[in-house]
Amino acid sequence: MDIGPDELMRQVERQHGLATVSQFRAAGVSSAALRRRVQAGIWVPVTRLVFRVAGAPVSDRQAMMAAVLDAPPPACVSHASAARLWGLPGQAPRRPDIMSGRRVGRRERAPAVAHSPRMLLDHHVVTLDHIPVTTPTRTLFDLAGVRHVHPKRVERLLDTALARSLVSIASLSRMLTELGRRGRPGITLMRQLIADRSVEGFRPPESALESRLSELAAEAGVPLERQVDVGSDDAWIGRVDFRSDA
Repeated sequence: MDIGPDELMRQVERQHGLATVSQFRAAGVSSAALRRRVQAGIWVPVTRLVFRVAGAPVSDRQAMMAAVLDAPPPACVSHASAARLWGLPGQAPRRPDIMSGRRVGRRERAPAVAHSPRMLLDHHVVTLDHIPVTTPTRTLFDLAGVRHVHPKRVERLLDTALARSLVSIASLSRMLTELGRRGRPGITLMRQLIADRSVEGFRPPESALESRLSELAAEAGVPLERQVDVGSDDAWIGRVDFRSDA
């Protein structure tokens, strides 16, 4: 579909300062005209298919958007990059993680780490800041299936997502039903984590420090009660992270 120059710039604004070759063509910009604009410094090549308008700030989100735009559609941010986009703790991966509806060819300077989707349903993907991304629930299941991601990290991410209301036991249980086919990596881990958190009165740790202290106390055999309200029915004082009657 043909678009005008104003619509192209609106797309660029939504796409964190980026435009694709196909979008230039739709706006009537030929390959030769695009090369001249690159030579003039108006546009900067990001990948062979994606260009950044000069002056647009470089950011993690722009790199994620570039990776999605460069991949065969439909594509979305996934795994560790999706966790970062949702604000979950962790280091930014060297290259964005994406999943694509079609196999992404291996290129020496590919802008992303491409993952093959396993039953990626439409409702497993949403848009955040104009970037297609797996939902927090789907993201946790994907990370649980990655060999180099330690189960304890998955557990901490899950608890953080619960504490921030990014996921719920209900949404996790629904995803478990959808993805719980025999042989899928990470399902056993997620099934156990969900079961442990489905008990009455469970409250997720509200920080990594709280989670680590709980682990150390359990290893030492020291019983701790977490997130305890202090006071009485008539005079609530506050809530403490831990209480021990030992």
